[in-house]
Amino acid sequence: MKKLNIILFLAGSYFSFSQNDFGFKVNGGFSQISAKLYSSPSIVTQNFYFVPSAQSGFLYNHHLGKRSLLGVEILFIQIDGKEHMQNQEVDLYGNPTTFITTTDIWRHISYLGLPIYYGFKIKKFTLNIGIQLNLALKSSGRYKSEYIYNGDKITSDDKYNNLAIDSYDFGTKGGLIYNLSKKFAFEATYYYGFNNIYKYGNITFGNPRPLFNIKVQQITLGLTYKFYTKEKR
Repeated sequence: MKKLNIILFLAGSYFSFSQNDFGFKVNGGFSQISAKLYSSPSIVTQNFYFVPSAQSGFLYNHHLGKRSLLGVEILFIQIDGKEHMQNQEVDLYGNPTTFITTTDIWRHISYLGLPIYYGFKIKKFTLNIGIQLNLALKSSGRYKSEYIYNGDKITSDDKYNNLAIDSYDFGTKGGLIYNLSKKFAFEATYYYGFNNIYKYGNITFGNPRPLFNIKVQQITLGLTYKFYTKEKR
């Protein structure tokens, strides 16, 4: 009983000197959605590009002392990506043919992001590192193709309201904050998703391994504002 009282006393003393911050953030930057093919019966060249993206939401920081903190956020995240793919068919002997398809693909995913991180403070800087869970809200895509058939150029431009992706993603997130004041701060973040978010296997060839390895990453820079700070003494 005596040990329990000591533990409760220490815990109460710790939380009585704690500081809690509530705020919101708005970040803009660039994201990439890579959809690498595992295998293909033709010769495929893929290039993936970073395109503009953004995130915004609310944050909560619980300070563990003068040097460190634990943070939790709720974010609305827009992830976009562009791919340029060239597909050259081959004959029965594996030789390249003149049948070449060029495709530009745009992908868009809206996520609800839930990052949890540890922060270490050095003067006006705070270094954050943690994990992040993303829940997919909606997705869309556009596929614009061009190829030559019997001497004629044929083009197609298709739009899709849903992508063949998982309902979630998870990965690691790091950030660097420069505290301008007790209220305002600049923030730079980087997120890399570990999950292959492609939803289906290779049904055509009877292979349980997915056709694609689709992963996302995002780099942002923005501003945070702490609208409420509660400090217990």
